[in-house]
Amino acid sequence: MKKTLFTITLFTIFFASAASAQSRGYASRYWDGCKAHCTWIMHSGGGDNRCKECNVNNVEVNPPSPDQAGTSSCEGGGGYTCWDMIPFVDPDDPNRAFGFAATPGGSDDCGKCYELTFDGGQRNESRPYSTNAALAGKVLTVMSSNIGWDVGSGQFDVMIPGGGVGLFDSFSAQLRATNPSFSASLGARYGGLLSDCEQELAAAHGWDSHRTAAGLTRFRECLSSKCNQVFSAPAHALLNEGCNFLADWMMAANNPTLTYRQVSCPDILIDRYRVGSGGSEPTPTTGTGGGTRYTVTYSINGGTGTAPAARTVNEGRSIALANGSGLTRSGFMFGGWSTNAAGTGTNYNAGDSLTPTADMTLYARWIAAVLTIDTTRVDIGSGTQSGQNITYRVNLTTAGDFTIEFSVAGEHYVGFEVRVNGTMVGQPVIQGGTGGPNTFQTVSLDDVRLNAGENTIVMNLWSQNTTIGHIFIIGETLVPISVKPGSTRTNNTRPNVTLRPANRGFSAILPNNHGFESYSLVDLQGREVRKGKLKAGAAELHFSNIRQGVLFLRLKGKNGTTVLRATTF
Repeated sequence: MKKTLFTITLFTIFFASAASAQSRGYASRYWDGCKAHCTWIMHSGGGDNRCKECNVNNVEVNPPSPDQAGTSSCEGGGGYTCWDMIPFVDPDDPNRAFGFAATPGGSDDCGKCYELTFDGGQRNESRPYSTNAALAGKVLTVMSSNIGWDVGSGQFDVMIPGGGVGLFDSFSAQLRATNPSFSASLGARYGGLLSDCEQELAAAHGWDSHRTAAGLTRFRECLSSKCNQVFSAPAHALLNEGCNFLADWMMAANNPTLTYRQVSCPDILIDRYRVGSGGSEPTPTTGTGGGTRYTVTYSINGGTGTAPAARTVNEGRSIALANGSGLTRSGFMFGGWSTNAAGTGTNYNAGDSLTPTADMTLYARWIAAVLTIDTTRVDIGSGTQSGQNITYRVNLTTAGDFTIEFSVAGEHYVGFEVRVNGTMVGQPVIQGGTGGPNTFQTVSLDDVRLNAGENTIVMNLWSQNTTIGHIFIIGETLVPISVKPGSTRTNNTRPNVTLRPANRGFSAILPNNHGFESYSLVDLQGREVRKGKLKAGAAELHFSNIRQGVLFLRLKGKNGTTVLRATTF
């Protein structure tokens, strides 16, 4: 993408406005391996404005190769991008980071720095992905080391390994030269590994899933898994770290929008940019310099499904824990991770941030359902026509409102009607299927009235080739009601409450005359993490600084109890 030829060049001089002026733009990503535009003296002016250069083995070329055609690896020469020009987190502020970027062709930006403040938006998307929303408020300071004739005004093409090779690609050959067994794909030419995840997840879950809390977790897990596969060789540890920066700190955001302003360059970037700084500078951390690496491995601990991919990170770096997508265990619900198989060690919610201090294994925590009425897997064969009924019976000592949770799988389409004691209570549909007969998704019907004594639950299947994994009855103590960004929970007998997810928190919009008198926030382990009283006229509840994961908001008052589930990210 960023090829520079030794030719007579006309420059359009770019005059920055006042350092504090804010403009709007967006961030893209790339890593083509080419010798940087700002390595040429004719572009940088030399001195501290001149960017360093490395050879195919990531050893700095000092002094850099001369200003002449054929010296860049993208022209058949030996000049490459140095691998320690990956982005990295500010060791003193986890919401700030540093990196390098290409700016529009024709500019004289070499050695200039810009502060990018992400606003939660997405270029060309009126409804941003949840990944972009999760990035809101973070700040990335970039130093211009390159140009791109395909980079537009206000665009910052951030250097991220696996971000796409763009117009020119010397990176693939460099990876093969430094790891002869390398054969992995670097993803889409524009967008790289994250763009591959975008297409794969849309095929499996639908495009609208990209805007859900579950979509946020899937994007980060998919990208991290690809980073770890592509850059698995020990020699590529820095590249692995840079790739995972997009999954971890940048929340796998796709073309995030931002405001930017020119700022003075910090020493932490100058020291990596300048000639003579080497090609393998350890990423600054609060640990011992990033030389030691730790691996976090996952165990499904008696469940079924595929364990999340192991993560290897430099000392002092954190990772977001996997969400356990696709893991099931008959009679249990997934409840996060624990440092021992019994679940009595240190426990973590899915999505929690973890900074390992040694190699470790995390075990899936399984929480018993309140009542499991059937644990037998039912496979509906390919010759079975739609219209088949499956009947379950359950006896209760006390009547009440319950959630019925179904774990189902199907290749192209899953749909069925549910009748309880002869009354239709729901018609769940999964358009496009779940991805196969062994790829399960969970759907729930909320506030289903079950009587004291025997109840009959009938599933009338509309779809062929459907697999029923399990059915749970979940009681009033913790009623998991799925809430997606912008959705409203509708209930004919209780006040309607709207949940609006936000970064590390959410808001609950209360209706008029709601009658709620108190609230409590409960995690999956049943621990009460927040509680308080509500005034009669309260219109909203705001929760912030909450760890990633699933929480239950319990609202109590004169009209009864309403329990909602919110997923924070």
